[in-house]
Amino acid sequence: MRMPSLPEGLLQASDRWLHSRAGLRIRQILHVGLTVATLAFVGSHLRGAGLEQIYASLPRQPAFYVLFCAGYMLLPLSEYLSYRRLLPRGFPLPDILRKRAFNDALFDYSGEAYLLTRAEHLEGVGFRQAAVAVKDITLISGLVSNSATLLLLLGAFVVEHGDLSARFGGSFEIGATSGAIFVALLSGGVFFMRRRVISVQGEVFRTLLLIHSARLVAAMTIQVLQWSVVLPAVPVVQWLEVFAIWMLVTRIPFVPNRDLLLAGVGLSLADFLVAPRATVVGLFVAAAALPLLTHVIVLASGVFAKSRAG
Repeated sequence: MRMPSLPEGLLQASDRWLHSRAGLRIRQILHVGLTVATLAFVGSHLRGAGLEQIYASLPRQPAFYVLFCAGYMLLPLSEYLSYRRLLPRGFPLPDILRKRAFNDALFDYSGEAYLLTRAEHLEGVGFRQAAVAVKDITLISGLVSNSATLLLLLGAFVVEHGDLSARFGGSFEIGATSGAIFVALLSGGVFFMRRRVISVQGEVFRTLLLIHSARLVAAMTIQVLQWSVVLPAVPVVQWLEVFAIWMLVTRIPFVPNRDLLLAGVGLSLADFLVAPRATVVGLFVAAAALPLLTHVIVLASGVFAKSRAG
């Protein structure tokens, strides 16, 4: 199958450099550096927020944490299935979990860079094949998420009878409109140029679309259920509006530590939810703290496993 979207010469040169002595050393430094930087970044924010305050505000419903675990694993599992579909031997789940931790806690595509440094450990998979797979899955996942964001924002617009400023304020309506235009242009560009920028087509392309569409529907369902466990009096329609805003924020590229930004967005919406403000604050503080703590565990387990192997 022809793979036109990555220049052959660039891939060959990258492969040669990555397997050179300097390339191997740089990859080791990158792996350790990303891990240390992420752990330090997360730790500083947790200390700044105050661990005792975070603990005191966490929800006490066990179902909240069960749903969090399920939601956290959705993206890694969907990507694991996707890579198994594209590569003879896909990336192992622990590497994909670390990829998510890097992307969420540092910045977008740091996780993809980490995966490419792990490509040589895949039996029977060359660097070029791994790079094309990473690129295709990133674009397909983004296409699905962007399309879902537009549909959710359209739904919120309809529910609010065309006036988002009535609930969220005029500044939000301007921001949401600008964000929706950006997402629409991005999604439209990828969709109409998919035969040039995405290598897989036909049945494989449709299968990957199905995997990531199912993942997103499941993520939305789990997230709304998780919030509803803590605040059952809030109507589902309001939670879907919050989720639409949540999704729009995740579409902003190269945002460091998005979990804290999302928590800030959630707190700014506290006055628009029919619920006690203190409970809403605890809910969204937990929404920021739990992923950060999980990222620390995921990355620390990788360092521990590597030290044992060494």
